[in-house]
Amino acid sequence: MAHGLNEITEAQWRDALEHALLPRLASVLRGREAGHCMRLGDLDAELATRLVRGLRTTVPSSQVFVLGNGTPHLPDDVAVSSTKLVELRNPDEEGRLRPPLLVLVPPGVRASAEDSFGIATFEQLSLSDVHRNLKASLLREVPEALRPAVTELLERLAAEDWPGASDQAAVRYLLTLRENDFDPQAAGAAVFLLGLIPDFELFQDLAVITRKADRNRKTVLRLTDSAATDRQRVLALGLPQNSPAHQAFVRRLVEFAAEGGLDEPGRWCRAIAIDQDNWPLAFHNWPQENEPGDEKVGIEVEELSSLPKAGQNQDDLRNHPALERLFGAQYLLPGGLASLPVTFTVEPDARHIPGLSRFAVQIFAESETEGDSAATTVSPTGFTATVSVTKTARTRFKANIKLKRGRKADWEEGWHFVRVVPLDCQR
Repeated sequence: MAHGLNEITEAQWRDALEHALLPRLASVLRGREAGHCMRLGDLDAELATRLVRGLRTTVPSSQVFVLGNGTPHLPDDVAVSSTKLVELRNPDEEGRLRPPLLVLVPPGVRASAEDSFGIATFEQLSLSDVHRNLKASLLREVPEALRPAVTELLERLAAEDWPGASDQAAVRYLLTLRENDFDPQAAGAAVFLLGLIPDFELFQDLAVITRKADRNRKTVLRLTDSAATDRQRVLALGLPQNSPAHQAFVRRLVEFAAEGGLDEPGRWCRAIAIDQDNWPLAFHNWPQENEPGDEKVGIEVEELSSLPKAGQNQDDLRNHPALERLFGAQYLLPGGLASLPVTFTVEPDARHIPGLSRFAVQIFAESETEGDSAATTVSPTGFTATVSVTKTARTRFKANIKLKRGRKADWEEGWHFVRVVPLDCQR
């Protein structure tokens, strides 16, 4: 993918849908008797126009139109008014039933004679499975070397009910793969179409597709589903900053988030895939991707349910006006808790991770570098707890961080986050 990712055009998208819809609609028309009327909605005017002309050629004995006489960009030869539609529905002047009638209704177009155009007189066709069938067809075109991994990725996202992995999104993704000659790097870059962060090396090791996709998906969730600022969302990920390269990456990611926002994954994930200047932010470059043992353990901290959220307690709002700016975010007031319970999950079973003996659960504080709002530093507060790996099967762990001020503790007002670090027996 040295020259970038080739995106499909809207014309190519319509070509694919037309290729899938035309034979199916032609079969429906051939199977209906004279006098039968049908309607199909939610097809844009351009696609509807192409289908009308194709069906008139394929099934010349039928009547096929697009509702919307006078609608901009709708050719007169395919358009029909609602009044004319009622006429075509009824028998002709000699009382003979007319050929089967199909009308395509673009989104937002309303008939002026709804009672004569309702489902009582017009069969409502459903093509809800058209994208699913097209997805299956396109999957068969993927080369055998890549197909199992692509199939596994799509099935995993569907099993998680991931919003970005609808059948329609999967079709766009597979069409993009075909447009890029099924290049594995392009397949990893194009996952932005599925609501994931582009990962050019996603398909490099087919054995870890699911694990990497899960981590990617959870990262997108954490970056979008939060009341914090975009900068805070990035910092809350707890990406390693133990080297100049890691620090530079986090700073660049913070600047990227601050510039474009993180609320719409489809937009900012696409920006990483399409703009070569943003390629260093692709998921395979993220610091945790290169940490030793990274592919062997995944840790996710659950929501800190013991902490209140700004806006829930009116007394706190009155006594601490600053909370109004943090509506929906979790907070901790001085003396509010004696200890902080933390629950986290580990995947896979911690017993099967060579060398892993325990976890350090730490509270970190972040602060802006003076004179540079985009630059931040993170540092441990001194509040920490450890949890040992047990001899029995266990994927969920609990720790209790005592919050009483200690000699080494540093507890200041500002943003904080919890980080869980796996440790071997030597640390």
